Amino acid sequence: MVSSAVASALKQYASSGTVSRLAGADRYATAAAIAKATFPSGSPTVYVATGETFPDALAGSAVASGLGSAVVLVAGDVIPAATMDVLRTTLKPSKLVILGGSGVVPDS
Repeated sequence: MVSSAVASALKQYASSGTVSRLAGADRYATAAAIAKATFPSGSPTVYVATGETFPDALAGSAVASGLGSAVVLVAGDVIPAATMDVLRTTLKPSKLVILGGSGVVPDS
């Protein structure tokens, strides 16, 4: 967690003078909040990664960013409510790209 003191200290490095925080109740809700704030008009392609480990999401986020696409997280074979909500209400993708094999994001 980034403390309020660190957030305050970061203001000196923001050229516009603002520092904002995107957060959720857990990593899945935080990823959904980031996707919603970054892509308020939707994202035709969304990359999906497990939230249980970080390598696939980390590697995929660079590609997604370069292509102007969002990244959301799932929990094993469960799609968290925050992820389902942002997919349905905000992102509305026409294409989903699953990052990682079926051992980390099951086909189900």
